[in-house]
Amino acid sequence: MGKFILNGTPVSSGAGVGKIYAFEQTSIEINRGKIKESLIDEEILRLEVAIDKTLLEICDLSNDLRQRLEAENSLIFEAYKTILEDKYFISEIKDLIIVKKIFAENAVDMCINSYVTAIEISDNDYAKQSIIDIKEIGSRIIRNIIGGKTVKQNLDDIDSKCIIGIKCLTPWLAAAFGKKNVTGVISEEGAAYFSHAAIILRGLGIPLMNKVSYDFILKSNGQTAILDCNNGTLIIDPDKKEISRYKDLYKSRIFDLGGFFRKKNTHAETIDKKRIVVMANISNIDECDIAVSNLADGIGLVRTEILFINSKDIPDEKQQYAAYSKIVKKMKPEPVFIRTWDAGEDKIFSGFTSKMSINKEGLKGIRFSFTQMDVLTAQISAIVHSALFGQVGIMFPMVNDVSDIFKVKGIINNVVNCMDDKIRAKLNLKIGAVIENRKGIENIDSILEEVDFISIGTNDLLEEMQGASRKHSIENHKLYLHPDFLTVVKYCCMKSHDKGKPVSVCGEMASDIPAAILLIGMGVDGLSMHPAKITSHKELIRKISYHESREILDEALRKLDEREVTEMLNEWLKTSI
Repeated sequence: MGKFILNGTPVSSGAGVGKIYAFEQTSIEINRGKIKESLIDEEILRLEVAIDKTLLEICDLSNDLRQRLEAENSLIFEAYKTILEDKYFISEIKDLIIVKKIFAENAVDMCINSYVTAIEISDNDYAKQSIIDIKEIGSRIIRNIIGGKTVKQNLDDIDSKCIIGIKCLTPWLAAAFGKKNVTGVISEEGAAYFSHAAIILRGLGIPLMNKVSYDFILKSNGQTAILDCNNGTLIIDPDKKEISRYKDLYKSRIFDLGGFFRKKNTHAETIDKKRIVVMANISNIDECDIAVSNLADGIGLVRTEILFINSKDIPDEKQQYAAYSKIVKKMKPEPVFIRTWDAGEDKIFSGFTSKMSINKEGLKGIRFSFTQMDVLTAQISAIVHSALFGQVGIMFPMVNDVSDIFKVKGIINNVVNCMDDKIRAKLNLKIGAVIENRKGIENIDSILEEVDFISIGTNDLLEEMQGASRKHSIENHKLYLHPDFLTVVKYCCMKSHDKGKPVSVCGEMASDIPAAILLIGMGVDGLSMHPAKITSHKELIRKISYHESREILDEALRKLDEREVTEMLNEWLKTSI
């Protein structure tokens, strides 16, 4: 083909060099014929075996992701497992086999198609986002019914140092490619920025580019390429000097500052002595070890949802206290900020399935928690008591106005008042709010009057401002770098500092090196991220000045959109770090 440069839509950062491997997604041949009544039991058995096999495959991928991704993102396949374990879903397929006397694969296909059709004609935008997942589940079950080459067998055929090219990227394939540690992935569709597939590969640090024609991928099969997701280019057949230059560039500290040398003084200060606290997002005690080994300045976010997701029943106060106190003891003397369970119309845990009707109003965060006061009270009590062992910040998600804070303070006061005076004196507790929606921003002044700190949840805030879920097929890259969004985050920082209260950022934005420069320019006091990214952020902080980061922020705010901001930041990183 000769050297050729193609522009695509990058949905992760980084770069990779390797040969393009066109990954074939073979079509499935479904037997549409009829079966004899005497074979019905045999078909049902084929279905049950296939479902069990599919569940095992999911568990294998899920276990691998749990070790390598932030806990929140590693739970993507929990929804798959829920569907496969749904008795109604399985019963529907069996009924089709019995009543229509059809093959198991045909029954699965008909059932999945009926679900997809119902969702497509509905007005439920949230449900529409699950279509690709539902189709993928059906496809996996059918493949396990009829046999044939599995994804694992296809992956065994390829070199891990390749760039995978694919027609439609699914979460299942993204996880499989991640397990193979491929150099990069290019896809024609299925890899929008907030898609499950993109979240998985981005979390694994694998460069991913969307909207690359599969016809082009087939023509480029076997050719050496450079996938540069920082600049949105795919370079086919580069010369040796260009390959060498890219390898040197991305091994350097320009985009991957992971070569942080362990020093006794692990604090991160800018050149002009502004201290930035860099903390870890975790979900359980095991992740504390990773945070400690990466020199975290504390835990900026404990996602307590994992306790609820992993329990068939709602965990009681004793169970929660045991979990939280272990984390606090492990991290002492560093602070631990614990967020109360963050549920809503899009996140209902198994213990609440019988109470789904309560949430018809679409309540989220703390407002939904108020509908389950016994659960909320038990959790608050567990968190408060864990503050006897070290510095603890309790923060409440999706706070709308100061009345939310008054309510939770009432619960906290009741818990504290039941303590012995000597025990109460040992408490080291601060109260905070997560600002992540328009109402919270509108009422930020009064909220700040009643809390000790705020944390900005950029993921949900961005979702609301864009009017779509982060799982939705939004094509734009790094929307949190849009000047309008930057202005909102800057406003929150300014308001917090006007009241003399510290502010941190715990969303995906904080994990992104270029975005972190802008957050530092806004004056954030803390950044919280996946533990593995802490050392690179600390090194960045030591190499820039607060004054310069403010100038960079001012320039970013004058740009037209997030793409211009991204280009500006990448250019600055190349020339200045």
